Amino acid sequence: MNTFLYSWGSNGECQLGLGGESNIVEDPSQAIGYPRRLHQRITSLQAGANHTLIRSEHGTVFAAGDNTDRQLGYRPGRTHTTVEDRLPYFHRRYRNIDFVAATATSTAYIVNPGNKHNRTRQAMIITEGTGKFGELCRGKEETTAHMDAAYTDTIWDSEQFDVTTVANYLPGKVEDFAAGLHHYVAVMRNGDVYGWGKSQNGQLGEMLDQSTRKDTKSYNYPTKLDVPFRAVRAVCGKDFTYVIGDPKEGVHIVFAKETSKVRKDMPLQGHVKDWKDIGATWQDLFVLDKQGAILSWGPARNWQSVPDNLPPIKKMAVGSAHVLALTRDGRLLAWGWATHGNCGPTRNMNKAGFISNTWHDFQLQGAVVDIGAGFATSFALIEEDRDVADEVGEVEESTDTS
Repeated sequence: MNTFLYSWGSNGECQLGLGGESNIVEDPSQAIGYPRRLHQRITSLQAGANHTLIRSEHGTVFAAGDNTDRQLGYRPGRTHTTVEDRLPYFHRRYRNIDFVAATATSTAYIVNPGNKHNRTRQAMIITEGTGKFGELCRGKEETTAHMDAAYTDTIWDSEQFDVTTVANYLPGKVEDFAAGLHHYVAVMRNGDVYGWGKSQNGQLGEMLDQSTRKDTKSYNYPTKLDVPFRAVRAVCGKDFTYVIGDPKEGVHIVFAKETSKVRKDMPLQGHVKDWKDIGATWQDLFVLDKQGAILSWGPARNWQSVPDNLPPIKKMAVGSAHVLALTRDGRLLAWGWATHGNCGPTRNMNKAGFISNTWHDFQLQGAVVDIGAGFATSFALIEEDRDVADEVGEVEESTDTS
C-alpha cells in the first residue's frame, strides 16, 4: 500500500499543488511533490490566502502556491538560492520544524528547544512573508522580501539558527500553534498562551501589563493572553481566538469582540467535556467530541454549520468556510461554502453558494487516512493498493528521508 495526496477546490495560485492553475477544481486530484514512498502522515496542514503548507510526521514542511509576498521564502539549492513568485507543486521547504501556521500573506515556524537546530531553552519563532499588523513578530519589519540567500541557507543547512534568522522567542516549549487571518497564537507546555499580530477585535485580549501599549491594535512581539486555566489547544478564526483546556474539565474561552456572536454564544464551562478536536472557520467554532458528535456555534451565515443527522465522525478538518469530516466507517463528507469545488460538484450548492444541512459524500478509491482544509481548499491523504510507479509527476522532493 502507498499513500497519495489528493487536493481540490480553489487553485488560482496553484495552492493545491497540482502543477497548474484553475479557479475551480471539483474532483479530488493527485497533488505533485508530496512523498508517497515514505508513508508520511500529515501532522499539520495550514493555509494562507493562497499558499499551503504541510508538515509531515517527520517534521518536514512542504509548500505550494503564491509566493509573491515571500510567504514561502526562498528555495535553497545545491549551489544557489532561487526565488519563485509561485510554486505550482509541493516543494520540500524546511526540515526539523515542530509547528507551522500561516496568516493571509505570512508563514511562521516554531523550532522547540531540544530540536537539533535549537540549543536554547526557548522556542524559536521564524517568520516569512508580509504583514502590516505585526504578524512577522519582527518589531516594525513588515516584510522579509529583502532577506537574501544567507537567510534561507541558515534555515536549511545549519545545525543552529543564526540570530538574524530568528524573528523572536517564546519562553519554553510550544505544544500547539494556530493562526487567523492576521494573528498567531501559541500554547506552551505549561499551559500559558502567547500571541502576536492584529488585535483590534480582541482576538489577543488585553495585555497583562496594562501600563504599556494598552491601546495598541496589534502586537509585533509575543504577548501573553490572560487565560484563566491551563490551556491545551487553540484555534483561530478571522478575528477571534479560541482556547480550550483539559477535556476532563471542559473549560474554554473565546477572545473576540464582546458583541461577536462567537463569543456571546459560547457554551457554558463544562459543556465541552470529552472533546477530541477543535476547529474554526472565519466566523464559527467547531468542537468534535469523543463520541463522534460535532458542536458548533457562531453566526453561521447562509448555512447550517452542522447538518442534521450527521453520522459519527472520526476526524474533522475545518477550512475558512467549509468542513471536511471523516466518518467512523471511512466515508469522506464535506459541507459549507462550496463555490470553488472544495466541497465537490458546485451543482450541489444553494443560491448563496453553500452546501447546507446536507453534505457531499465523496466516492474515493482507497482508505482516507488524513484530511485537511484551508481557504476554500480541501486535501486528503489516501492509502491505495497501487504502485508509486503508476503515478505522474515524481519530483526530487519526494525522495526526502528526513
